[in-house]
Amino acid sequence: MLKRSCNKQFSARNENGYALLAMLAGLTIALVVLAAAAAKPSVRFESQRENEEEMMYRAVQVANAIQSYAMLKGGVTPQNLPTKMEELADEFNINGKKLHLVRGSAMKDPLTNEDWKPVRLGDPMVKTFLRAYMQELAKKQTEAMASGGAAMAAVAQQQQGLPPLLVMAAQTAGIDINKINAISEEDDDKPTTASGFSLGGDSDSRPIIGVISKSKKQMIRNYYGIESYEKALFVAGIQPNTMSYQMPLIIGGPAPGTTDTTTPGTGSPGGFTKVPCSVNPNQRGCS
Repeated sequence: MLKRSCNKQFSARNENGYALLAMLAGLTIALVVLAAAAAKPSVRFESQRENEEEMMYRAVQVANAIQSYAMLKGGVTPQNLPTKMEELADEFNINGKKLHLVRGSAMKDPLTNEDWKPVRLGDPMVKTFLRAYMQELAKKQTEAMASGGAAMAAVAQQQQGLPPLLVMAAQTAGIDINKINAISEEDDDKPTTASGFSLGGDSDSRPIIGVISKSKKQMIRNYYGIESYEKALFVAGIQPNTMSYQMPLIIGGPAPGTTDTTTPGTGSPGGFTKVPCSVNPNQRGCS
């Protein structure tokens, strides 16, 4: 009798021990699953943040290449702007050197791995972006007035030096920059006149002034108050606030899409090449 009683007590203790181990194992698995689920949004956010930074860097390169293309053709006028993105891959002879305006990798949007969407004269995107840009400058002016001194001077200088391409796009569309906030936002989706260029028929023949992403996702960084990538217009002369670096944007060597094996910064084919500021005023060292 005593032996049977001891066996029952021992068996009960074993069952309780197994149950405790099973419960601990279940809790451990649950914690691992919860931790993994919590980490996924963070990983996605970090991936998007990195892709957004690369997107801005490439978009600035392409935007500056558009202006450089016009300068090499004779100046920033509608007639000198490219009408096809492929034209930015043209080879130019500058001071005896064969150069290209932009790297092949910059011609792809890292957010979508597709080509950029070109923004052309008469595109309603110009009006939408110009309003956001001017509103952001006005906001900065208000903040600068409270700070005074150098901050106020910096904002005033920025307001006076509006990007030539953006000014030209507004003027050819008959948009008064000083009255942009008075224009109804309901008209933002309507094409503007684009003086000298027809909006009917093949609209792809209109000059390109900048690029936007095709992604409809929400932006992480503040880009002049614009919330989605598909509305973030990149035009030469407008530097994202989050970007503190600027590279010379005319390069030598292989055409976009081919292999570049030389060392950047050497001035040799395939490396960064310093060009006159009159051609690329947005490169480092040009004011």
